[in-house]
Amino acid sequence: MLERIKRKVSYSSTFRGIMRWSKRVVPPGFEGFDLYQISRFFFRALAEGHLVTRASAIAFKLFLAFFPAVIVLLTLIPYVPIVDFQEKLLTTFRT
Repeated sequence: MLERIKRKVSYSSTFRGIMRWSKRVVPPGFEGFDLYQISRFFFRALAEGHLVTRASAIAFKLFLAFFPAVIVLLTLIPYVPIVDFQEKLLTTFRT
């Protein structure tokens, strides 16, 4: 049943027209790869679970890098060449 529906969709003129269009479109920054190849790679990686694993790893690393970045930025506050910047910032934090 599912195979029959898949075959009907695959051979429909609308689906074939979308496929022809997507094989002609090349998004900026993806020279050499058309939209069809990019979407095929994306959905295959999504189905295999690699994309979700990669996204969770990136989110975890960004979360870990956030706190040292805040410490560095707060350490650099006294060196900002704006008059009364430190006092204004501290009053902003208090309110």
